[in-house]
Amino acid sequence: PLVFLVSHLHPTMGMERATLELARNLSACRTIRLVSLADDDRELDDLDVTVLDRRRTGWRRVRSLPALYKYGRTADPRAIYVAIGLWASIPWLLMAPRLAGRTLVWEHSLARERVGATWSLRILHVLAALLFPRAAVVVCVSDALAQDINKLNRRIRTTTIENAVPVVDEATLELRMRARTPLGTRLL
Repeated sequence: PLVFLVSHLHPTMGMERATLELARNLSACRTIRLVSLADDDRELDDLDVTVLDRRRTGWRRVRSLPALYKYGRTADPRAIYVAIGLWASIPWLLMAPRLAGRTLVWEHSLARERVGATWSLRILHVLAALLFPRAAVVVCVSDALAQDINKLNRRIRTTTIENAVPVVDEATLELRMRARTPLGTRLL
């Protein structure tokens, strides 16, 4: 079985959408389960989803740690676990250390620019440096992110699987913005 661990599935934005799409594609050839640390009561008819706690945001997510610990103690030791992002991977690696060696962390947000701009990411950055070496591998969405993750702790094993969505570099974005003539008020 392949188990995707997510902090939440709703609202369905970028990583949530990518997770659901990957889970649906893989369900043709593997047993797929999704475990959401905290979510609302919406169900997905085509996927096996377990919700451990009610929806919480920010640091209130800590309240779902006991439920995650309980799940980790009874989780299938043969399964492969894919922890999506910091808010799912750090609690999972902390609460289920016996399954860390069967866990792939799918990381997308721990770039040094974001860490420098957000205090919560600075705290998670420190925890990631301590906990990511436990995982089998950290899958990064770009080479730049993999380099930033490798600087956290030399024992972290990383690999890069690029985002399927093309990313526009900053210089190109600035040129596009300057080329447009603003008409009235624009909300960015």
